[in-house]
Amino acid sequence: IVLVTGVQTCALPISDKFTDKPKAGTINLTAFNDAQNSLKTLQDAYSNTEKQLDASQKAGLISASAYATQKSVLIKAEKEEVTAAYEAEISALEAVKDKSGTTAEQRISLDQKIADARTSMVKAQKDADSQQEVLAANETRRLKKQTEAIKTYSDALQQQVDTLRQQGLQAAAGLRSEERRVGEE
Repeated sequence: IVLVTGVQTCALPISDKFTDKPKAGTINLTAFNDAQNSLKTLQDAYSNTEKQLDASQKAGLISASAYATQKSVLIKAEKEEVTAAYEAEISALEAVKDKSGTTAEQRISLDQKIADARTSMVKAQKDADSQQEVLAANETRRLKKQTEAIKTYSDALQQQVDTLRQQGLQAAAGLRSEERRVGEE
């Protein structure tokens, strides 16, 4: 502190006077919070994209096959990116935990956050795998129904061909019999 003409002033710049500085014993979780926010943003973006895809399929803008393919790609990409985001979260927590100023109590708390992040990551991966399985089962059912419908249609066409062939044979037989009768007269 400097005394200038009877007024006390501080030698620190004003920005340093009013900036909150971490108290001794606190840990800096900025990187973790940033990773967590990034993860939430990522999940929201995928959720919105999935809703748009669902709406496009319901509106008939894309085929069921294209929908299944795009949804599968979306689920796989989300799984990979969410896993990477959780790994970034875990890395940020481990970096704070490994700092020399971290107390034993803080390490325990960070270990719990790391365990929670790992659990959430595994849950997200299992959810993505489950979504893929449901999508594959739905696509298998759709293809089976489509195959059955094609077979039914094909069988109906074959029956129509057989009926027309039989009618043609009867008509030809009728003509031959008419020719014989005319030839006998």
